[in-house]
Amino acid sequence: MSAKISVIIVAAGRGSRYSTVLPKQYELINGKTILRHTIDIFLNHPLTKDIMCVIHPDDVDLYNQAVTGLSIPYVFGGETRQDSVMNGLKSLKDTDLVFIHDAARPNLTSDKIDALINSFTDTETFGAILALPVTDTVKYVENGFIVKTLDRQNVFRAQTPQVFRFNAIYDCHIKAPHQNFTDDAALLEHFNHKVKIVLGDPSNIKITEPNDTKLMSVSSMSLSRL
Repeated sequence: MSAKISVIIVAAGRGSRYSTVLPKQYELINGKTILRHTIDIFLNHPLTKDIMCVIHPDDVDLYNQAVTGLSIPYVFGGETRQDSVMNGLKSLKDTDLVFIHDAARPNLTSDKIDALINSFTDTETFGAILALPVTDTVKYVENGFIVKTLDRQNVFRAQTPQVFRFNAIYDCHIKAPHQNFTDDAALLEHFNHKVKIVLGDPSNIKITEPNDTKLMSVSSMSLSRL
């Protein structure tokens, strides 16, 4: 694919559920911070080396330590994840596609990056996300009571990275600022832009609690043997 591709890694969160002294993205796994593991995934892919990190203003020293030896620029995040992504988008220049990825998902694989890029096969596709089908029965609940059972064949769990045509995602952020969209695909959905589902990977976990790092370590060792 000849399109220019950029990457925004969102690393400005405080990780309140992680309950350690350091923000979780700066915790060490196998001698590297979670953030550095995530950065290296994209640096090791031939098409995703143009990276911008979005960090918390209090984390500059931690960030500089995490990226020692690299030249990865950063911008500061905002009050919400959506604000932080917008700050990242504003920092990009001359790009066609932009990956938006959580710093706390350090177990992404190159084949999933390829699959997302290759999903842009027509002009109607404005975005693509990794997602996993739901295998459990899903209930829609109001006030503690079941309202209905959802058709799980039509329900997926969204992951990151999510990839978008830059002009489309930037325009959506401009039109709907400071709202509480929980992911970037929801912004495009809000404006009726088509977003594809690309099959995700169960090992592409988002580290939320300390025990999750054990899963990441196991997955990393498994991947290293492939």
